Amino acid sequence: MASSTGTGLLSGLGAKSRNGREAEPVSPFDIIYLTLSSQSSARGLKRMLEGLFTRRRKMVLGPPMGKTAVLWVDDLNAAGRDAFDAQAAVEVLRQWTICGGWHDEESSRTKDVVDTCLLGCVTTSAHAKP
Repeated sequence: MASSTGTGLLSGLGAKSRNGREAEPVSPFDIIYLTLSSQSSARGLKRMLEGLFTRRRKMVLGPPMGKTAVLWVDDLNAAGRDAFDAQAAVEVLRQWTICGGWHDEESSRTKDVVDTCLLGCVTTSAHAKP
């Protein structure tokens, strides 16, 4: 999804999906909203995601059993760049989509994420970093 910076795409679509229903049925989906900023770091993103997901088994994270999580990341291209001009927070999400998880810094193993989809929103603003 794409829109101009500061238009509130994430909050607008989230509100639109909830409006018009008084009693929502139990959903098989767990929607997790996350917004990246220029201060987002790889380590901070990993810690945040590990706090949002439940631990299924050792080194396996995901939503509660029987649910599928949809991780909705807003301002995906707003993550800050490091000394090597890489966006480390986005690299964690890329590693997750390709490898199924991310590298655990303490044990040198991969933490797998299961039953989770990634949905990213980016800006089309002329002021956005290339």
